Amino acid sequence: MEPENFLAQRLMWRTKATQDLTSASRPAHDLVSGTREVCALIGSSLSGANWAGVRNADYLVGLTVGFLRSHITVLDLAEQSEVADAATLLRKNIEAVARIRELENAKNPGLLFKRTPNLNALRGNAAKLYGDYSEIAHSSHPRVSELLGSAEDARPGWVSMHPKFSEHTLVLITNAFVVYAEFYHWARGTALLISADFPLQKVDSWTAQLHGWHDAVSVEIDRARERP
Repeated sequence: MEPENFLAQRLMWRTKATQDLTSASRPAHDLVSGTREVCALIGSSLSGANWAGVRNADYLVGLTVGFLRSHITVLDLAEQSEVADAATLLRKNIEAVARIRELENAKNPGLLFKRTPNLNALRGNAAKLYGDYSEIAHSSHPRVSELLGSAEDARPGWVSMHPKFSEHTLVLITNAFVVYAEFYHWARGTALLISADFPLQKVDSWTAQLHGWHDAVSVEIDRARERP
């Protein structure tokens, strides 16, 4: 196969995976789209804002921008069922929001430099995801290849060269929301210190809707796993 044909097929399978996601689970489609849009809303609301009133702002501003940019990329990849690549970036964002939490009370942030973020700083469920996502990022077990998709005819033992929609996609999308929620709980207490015009009520309302979609997708995943 010529390289240009391979790349054309890659685009075709990504498009198909996106369509399959929408067909398989409307709540998952809404969750991935909604989480991406609220990240964009937060990013646009903080763009150009003054961070002078925030402790450790010189470190936090890069972490915040990096988190939002990476998370939107995670969601783009998740929508296309590029699960392994999205999972690797999601692990990065778990660490990023942990460091953000560490900086809340750090009197000497320099003591944190070159140290792995402490996951105990997290206040939600994202820390529980870290072990599995580290396994994916490190490719430390053969089962990681399952995230790449199977052959078109689902033959066992085959690994797809192109993304395929599966239950793994749904799990990734719900976990991406869990990590977003960690960031959201920090941001809603800090954003108004950065920008008086931050649309807190809109972000709160949007996030509440995302919780509902997250729960609906979780139910779908549980039902799928109960099937023989």
